[in-house]
Amino acid sequence: QIPFVPVTNSAVNLRAQDAGIDINLRGNIHILPNIAGFVGSDTVGVMLACDFLEPGPVQLAVDVGTNGELALRKDSVMMVCSTAAGPALEGAALSCGMRAANGAIEHVSFTEKGVECEVIGGTASIGLCGSGIIDLMAELLDSGIVDQLGRIVSPEELPAGISPFLAERIVTVDDQPAFLVSEEDENGAGRRVLLTQKDIRQIQLAKGAISAGITLLLKEMSLTIEEIDEILLAGAFGNYIRKRSAQRIGLLPPVPEERIRFVGNAASTGAKMALLSRSTRKNADRISICARHIELAALPDFMNAFMDSMMFP
Repeated sequence: QIPFVPVTNSAVNLRAQDAGIDINLRGNIHILPNIAGFVGSDTVGVMLACDFLEPGPVQLAVDVGTNGELALRKDSVMMVCSTAAGPALEGAALSCGMRAANGAIEHVSFTEKGVECEVIGGTASIGLCGSGIIDLMAELLDSGIVDQLGRIVSPEELPAGISPFLAERIVTVDDQPAFLVSEEDENGAGRRVLLTQKDIRQIQLAKGAISAGITLLLKEMSLTIEEIDEILLAGAFGNYIRKRSAQRIGLLPPVPEERIRFVGNAASTGAKMALLSRSTRKNADRISICARHIELAALPDFMNAFMDSMMFP
């Protein structure tokens, strides 16, 4: 219930028989500590895996998901926050969105002849997963089919010289504009895959929440984008996102691409480290105590930052 105060922030140990885990009945189940209501032990795991307790460069860890978690470290100071990004970037809440499974379009490129799609499993396309959604949005922005406000432009407003193969893919579905990514019979099977105007609004809300969180976290620590030495991209599909596409839509800040590093499922890595090391568990406790949690919605600048972040670069 609001205000979502956790029952405990401390680590918890349980016997397997009390937790219903099917291992040795006396086996110990160790649950890492959390930091706040929506910044849980998975974020602590990310920070463990990324050595946030060690002195080093200014690092920003971004865990993209329905509840996006951000962690910023400068010297010994750590700040964290959560952003209610929603499920759009994971393929949910979109007309043709899906999880990363066979048939999901995972990468998109626009060419002179139209749209090239990479499909998981090499099968006919049936939907768009997260990395494909981000690629597609970047290409739509680059081509001028979608403007800075996130609006699919009318055929009359298209930039001069745009490929007719792309222009003809702007269609109307249920009285709203949409972009046709793939036709049902282009690959001999599959289904018609579209990105509608309503879908784009959902993507704007998701990327805007994460971008606003980054902006405000930097402001709280009196840092600029240029001072970020490294962006660590975590999460289930982090490894599959094209850096340029993520920056083009404003999901990630405009730092040199070499400063962006994929760390995979860092939460799982941190959990494995804690499984094997008592000292790592102590470090997890230190992170839980020392990391300062920022409640974004309580900041006076939040709404303005969120509205600005919904715009595309």
